[in-house]
Amino acid sequence: MRFLLAGFILLLSACGTLPVSTDFKPGYDFAGVGSYVWLAPAPQASATQNIELQSDLSHQRIVDAIDAQLQARGWKKLDAPTADSVLVTYHRGIEEQREDRWAYGIDSHWAYPHSCYSCYRHPAHFPYYGSRFDYYDQRSYNEDSLVIDFVEPEAKALVWRGSSQRRLLSMGSPEERAIYIQETVAAILQNFPPGVVQK
Repeated sequence: MRFLLAGFILLLSACGTLPVSTDFKPGYDFAGVGSYVWLAPAPQASATQNIELQSDLSHQRIVDAIDAQLQARGWKKLDAPTADSVLVTYHRGIEEQREDRWAYGIDSHWAYPHSCYSCYRHPAHFPYYGSRFDYYDQRSYNEDSLVIDFVEPEAKALVWRGSSQRRLLSMGSPEERAIYIQETVAAILQNFPPGVVQK
């Protein structure tokens, strides 16, 4: 199990920096916020058959990962909003995508005349021919989208949104799923809150 987990971590590292998009309300006083309250995430469409979306375990991993990031910044989780708190929620979607690729190969052979005995004894003296051929390849994969929202309690207005889209990896253990979620959430919240220097 340790070797499999180490291999999964290396696979995540090989994927490079996750693409992240953020937006926020200009002028909002993020420095004055010190606590948060969970707002129930929007229910997923009933038509989806993806087990990651239907899993309460996946939901709890996302909640735990966001809690860990916010509490590492000194924020407190409350049951009811106060003057210095915001509401937090998330949305997740998994959609099948298709990837189109053009690739090429080499159909190769030695240019040996059938009647030439010395050709086979001294192959370095005779050319190597290869013909290039192109081929079309189409693959399908699942794209995982995670959006994290922060909402002002009184006006119910969005004040910050961060999102990331990435290829959904094949995960065979709870540990791999937890690492995958933690990495995604950490990337989205890396520069949150905006304009506030982390202590």
